[in-house]
Amino acid sequence: MRNNKPEATEHIEHKVSSVRIRVFDAARRDESLTEATSSLMQTAKAQKCGILVTRHGYDLYSAVVSSDVPHGLIREISQI
Repeated sequence: MRNNKPEATEHIEHKVSSVRIRVFDAARRDESLTEATSSLMQTAKAQKCGILVTRHGYDLYSAVVSSDVPHGLIREISQI
């Protein structure tokens, strides 16, 4: 006899809200930062926030979804 109960499944949605970027090749810096901010776009849109990109060192950046940045914008700051 077959069990006709529907199988329970779990849906897990991963929301990325921050990314650390280490740039080893200066020529790829802009491409790496674009990839990082693109990965945050869905979360930023859902939260109606912008994205803050921070330069921590010559080769280290972070990108985070931030309510301090207006929706639809990407703001860049440097800590060096």
